[in-house]
Amino acid sequence: MSFNDMAFEVSGSVPGLDIDLAKTKVREAWHTVRKLRGWSFQLGSGGFSTPTQVNEGTVTLAFGSPTVVGDATASAQWATASIYGSLLSQRQFRVGGGTIYNIIAVDFTVPTAAVLTLDRPYTDPLPVPVGDSYLIYQPYWATPAPGFIRWLAVRDMTNVRWLNVNADYQQRRSTDMADPQRQIYENPLMLLPYQTDQRPGSSTLGRFQYELYPGPISQYAYQTWFMWEGPDLVNGSDTLPEPITEKLVKNLAFVETYKWAEGNKDPQNPRGTGADFRFLIGAAQAIYDSELKACRVNDREKVNMFNATMTRVGSPAPFSTFNPATGVLSVSNLAQTS
Repeated sequence: MSFNDMAFEVSGSVPGLDIDLAKTKVREAWHTVRKLRGWSFQLGSGGFSTPTQVNEGTVTLAFGSPTVVGDATASAQWATASIYGSLLSQRQFRVGGGTIYNIIAVDFTVPTAAVLTLDRPYTDPLPVPVGDSYLIYQPYWATPAPGFIRWLAVRDMTNVRWLNVNADYQQRRSTDMADPQRQIYENPLMLLPYQTDQRPGSSTLGRFQYELYPGPISQYAYQTWFMWEGPDLVNGSDTLPEPITEKLVKNLAFVETYKWAEGNKDPQNPRGTGADFRFLIGAAQAIYDSELKACRVNDREKVNMFNATMTRVGSPAPFSTFNPATGVLSVSNLAQTS
């Protein structure tokens, strides 16, 4: 059953109910179901690879300008640096131990003098002479899906270790105090919360970013497991993912629709006339509760299969205490070797 079909059915449950309000009630019900967490459709896996550092040749900078001009050697390396999942325009630029800038565009109009565009004017002290060494790498990575909730685990497949993905404010603060200028480059040990992606034109604009620390300047392959909200109901043809049934979402939408109808009854109506929405609320709630239990039971095997798949990449498996009913991970994914 499509989103439109569910909305029309909910609309018909209360005389005169506007279809747009019915769609809102269905969306709200779907949002509530997703907030229960731990559904198999909310468990995702993927991966990414960090690029090797780019630092050949020299660059020319101008104070207050967002453009960086590379010499012939730098331009030649930039032309072949982009790889799948890590375009040059997704990486970061810095000179020495200075500020880290985001690269948002690359221009190869002049092949021997390519131009990088930074996300803001360059305001660090200019190197002397004005033509100096630089570093392009990628410490910042956007979350793999919109509606991202949290990492379950990240595995460094190159060095066979789990990264710490549970760093809190205190750990971020300790890292900032110990290495404020991010001058330590070696095998990353953790993913630190960073900020929302605000780069103009970014394909992940609005998603939250994490920082790989220490800074990665060599190629490392990572396998990731994460939790996300799941798909929204946007288009009329959109359907619900397994194991969610239309019966589950519709009856929760009925509950909220009947509450709305009861609260908007005409107080001038004679007592005892019209539908008793209070009774309908209880009936729809009972159906929802029963259907929710059935959906959880039907989904249990898929969640267990997801956990088993993660376990195969190494030991110990930090997901073994993941509770599919609550979506809570009861142990920390501390960086460790297996």
